[in-house]
Amino acid sequence: MNGYGAVALGVLVAGVFPCMVGALCLAPWLAGRTGDRLVAAGLMYPAGATLISLTMLGLGLLGLPLDRRSIGALALLAAAVLGAVAWRALVTGGAVAGESPEPPPSGLPRPIAIGLGTLVASKIVFVFFDVVRKPIEVWDAFAVWTMRAKVWSSRQSLVLDPADPFYLGGGARTDYPPHVSLLHAWVAIGIGEWNDVLVNLPWAFYYLSAVILIYAVVRRACSSDWAMVGAVGLSGLPLFVIHATHAGYADGILAVHFLAVAALGYTADCARGRADTDRVAWLVLWVGFVLSLPLVKLEGVPLMVAGALGLAARSSGTSGGSAKRRATALAAVAVTVAVAVVFALFNQALRNYVASTELHVGALRAVLLDLFAQGNWNILWFLFWGLIAVRFRSLRGSAAGRLALVVAAPFVPFLYVLCFTDAWRFAANQTADSRLFLAVAPAAVLFVVVAMAGIWRQARRR
Repeated sequence: MNGYGAVALGVLVAGVFPCMVGALCLAPWLAGRTGDRLVAAGLMYPAGATLISLTMLGLGLLGLPLDRRSIGALALLAAAVLGAVAWRALVTGGAVAGESPEPPPSGLPRPIAIGLGTLVASKIVFVFFDVVRKPIEVWDAFAVWTMRAKVWSSRQSLVLDPADPFYLGGGARTDYPPHVSLLHAWVAIGIGEWNDVLVNLPWAFYYLSAVILIYAVVRRACSSDWAMVGAVGLSGLPLFVIHATHAGYADGILAVHFLAVAALGYTADCARGRADTDRVAWLVLWVGFVLSLPLVKLEGVPLMVAGALGLAARSSGTSGGSAKRRATALAAVAVTVAVAVVFALFNQALRNYVASTELHVGALRAVLLDLFAQGNWNILWFLFWGLIAVRFRSLRGSAAGRLALVVAAPFVPFLYVLCFTDAWRFAANQTADSRLFLAVAPAAVLFVVVAMAGIWRQARRR
């Protein structure tokens, strides 16, 4: 299968159908009954893709064949049930109806606004064009993530036997989470054959979702002008673009899921005490995306804990009259940490990381160079840590400060892995550390834009 017809079918299976599943699940949000429709639109694809993966995982664990009719029907059914439950709980349960107020009108000259919008659109078009014009590159990710997907789609089952002849040239890694491989496999099953080009499309849709999400969240919290700054910054983040156009690795997808966690937590934080939105609605979505992190990659486990730390910081700042909500938030934190611990105990790779305690000094210089001196990737991290230092006093106790905590917290386990475990060799060769920090980079862009908008507002008041 090739040509424009194949691309159209690939877009339908890889993009449109997951969006339909996500739309059913997010019906209360997309209806404008619990907040901002545009934020929900940015979450639609990741939510739908995750539900499809969970459906395939359930069928596979039950030993049922992975055919497109079963997957499609069950994913839509699960999304409809979740959407109905959310609608009943949030809308009929007293959630706030109506959209949030429109942001202030743009202060940018029209030609500049059009130019920035065109720049973002051109980057999105480039990513989709690059994805549909080339097959999967044969690198180490191909041998694990993609090879599993080829076997699963061919066998229509979750085969994890390394002796299976379909694994020739690859590996059946049981300690790698399944989401990325299931995305590949879903596209192949959906179009009826394996296509080395079309199975890459989910990466482009994840990229588009992240750009929409950061624009929507910043627009809601600050203004449409700063939202455009966020969209330009994220859409042009070098390593993020590379991982969107070179499909196979899970790092870019994990980054979008963590961006959703950080953005939803920040949105819920900003909604505290506001009459135009329902904070609980955003926390419901936050829980869903927190739980999705280990499904994408092992690094999702410490990212879960980082999200829980942010929620704990938010709950500690509530007034005494909200003891019930505070207790609920702390219970959610406890459950999140417990899930992370259980996941780590049952995963050999994570246990090996924790068991290693030898400091490899050679990795320190390589990590610092990669973060602060390689290409224009370093601009993000200079801005991130610089703004935390400059705004330290004003960030304490604020929504932006708690967002900074969520983004900064994963640096502790990530630096541990790179400096105290066997991963130091990859860090020294600068082949793994940049991908590791990519997981938090889009969320770091969100904080940078929010913090810069705060400085701008303060300067204008003087």
